Amino acid sequence: MYQRGQFAEAARYMEALYPDSLKSETVWRGLGYAHQMSGNYVEAENAYLKLFEKDSTSLSTLISLGNINAKRRKTQEAYDFYSKALALDSSNISIYQRLSEIEFGRNRILDAHNFLLRAHQINPANADVAYNLAMISISLRRNGEADSILATALEYDPENRHLLFGKAVTLEKLQHYDDAIAVCQTLLDLGSDSLEVFQVLGPLHFYNKDYQECLKVMKWLEETLFDLSEGSMFIMGVSYAWTGNRALGLEYIDRAIEMGISPSMGRYYAEKGKIYQIASQYAEAVAAYQRGLSYRDDALSLYNVALIYDYHLNKPKESLAFYRKFVEINTAEVNQDISDFVKGRIEQLEGE
Repeated sequence: MYQRGQFAEAARYMEALYPDSLKSETVWRGLGYAHQMSGNYVEAENAYLKLFEKDSTSLSTLISLGNINAKRRKTQEAYDFYSKALALDSSNISIYQRLSEIEFGRNRILDAHNFLLRAHQINPANADVAYNLAMISISLRRNGEADSILATALEYDPENRHLLFGKAVTLEKLQHYDDAIAVCQTLLDLGSDSLEVFQVLGPLHFYNKDYQECLKVMKWLEETLFDLSEGSMFIMGVSYAWTGNRALGLEYIDRAIEMGISPSMGRYYAEKGKIYQIASQYAEAVAAYQRGLSYRDDALSLYNVALIYDYHLNKPKESLAFYRKFVEINTAEVNQDISDFVKGRIEQLEGE
């Protein structure tokens, strides 16, 4: 059953053969394994807890309980079991990795870093540890440390594409653009995924002020990706401008600006305006509404500004202008009574 991947069936078979009173350590371990492999983590945990009750110093049991609790998102329980396992085997790299993952998930970045650093010190040739440690080091702005970690790991495996990609990213952070470009070229020569490499290579050419090469890469990305990021749009805009195509440069920078503005900004300022309006802080309300209107036309915001100018600030010319703008963009979602009132009020103000 194990060989055929029938782990749930294997667990049922063992349960049928052995009642609890006859279950030995071997049976509980087999049940724990079968349940774990079939994804039945509750029963797997129950089986391993039986083993833990008999022997709380079993390394394999502690690691299994840590793995199961991690799968069930019982983070603190997983951390506690892994910590007990580490106390028994302080040279176990996989335990340091699991503890680092937990700490990283809890946004305890420095603790995650320190666990991986210990694993790296035990085995500097472990590529996964080196790459993850380097990326965490970069997040901590320890770019020199990241470079040293990757350099050490690459001595053992100089063509490891994962490590080389991390090296390119690290060199970019160190502003060693020529070296980073050379590493990217090595990755391409080794047959690495062009999409992944080009997303690093394009900005590198930009930072190196080689705008023609930058555009070659960025155009390929534009054709390949469904959407470019705001930063990519900006890079293309500047590159077009500095290679003589100012019209395209401005177009791409405008697109970057649009992407950089949240589509919810208008609504946020409209809500801010309402709060000021309720508090009778009319000048502040008008300022907030108008700031929101700079992001999007909103009929109700125009209506509220017009009302404030009309009835609270005694500025009929300004209120008339906003009533007219309201009529221009009025949508079906606005109450018909409001629309009728605005049209009537416009007639009154125009007649005064």
